[in-house]
Amino acid sequence: IILVVLYHAGLYYSDSKHFYFFLYLFDGIRMPLFTAIGGYLYAVRPVQKDSLFQFMVKKSMRLLIPLFSMMTIWLVLSLFFDHLQIRVKDWTSFGLFKFYFGDLPNYWFIYAIFTNYLIVAVLDYFKQLGKINIVIFIIIISFFFSVLVNSIELRVFNKNILPLFSFDGAIHLLPYFLFGLLISRF
Repeated sequence: IILVVLYHAGLYYSDSKHFYFFLYLFDGIRMPLFTAIGGYLYAVRPVQKDSLFQFMVKKSMRLLIPLFSMMTIWLVLSLFFDHLQIRVKDWTSFGLFKFYFGDLPNYWFIYAIFTNYLIVAVLDYFKQLGKINIVIFIIIISFFFSVLVNSIELRVFNKNILPLFSFDGAIHLLPYFLFGLLISRF
């Protein structure tokens, strides 16, 4: 958590190239480590029998509602301030959809972690994560999907669709989320 906070604070408040070097030194471990902590905490309070829908509603309330609220505030502010980092460039319905659900540099992790919660909760609900060998097998499969997704672009109508809902980020972080679950559960 400290690495994530240092990274974001350093992006805005540091002009030192040495500090940037320090930040990027941990670039490959800060978000996977943060995600593994999320998987560990999920295993402490997993989805319960007959409560998958209720579990996802709670996760939506904690993750997506604050995200959409912040994005709406950002949307309104972008009407008045041209120098914002994230701006709406296309005010059509597709442009607004892309603004809320596209590849947002500051908010991609929220979609990614929500998607991971969804995937793991569904697997857990259907009792697929109860044995260590199955969890390890799913980690290996998700790792290979992560490598595959990070090496290709999935195109529909000549647009890369993986950034929508940060699906590429979710697939990249899924093995780490499952690893956190593995450490907690077994």
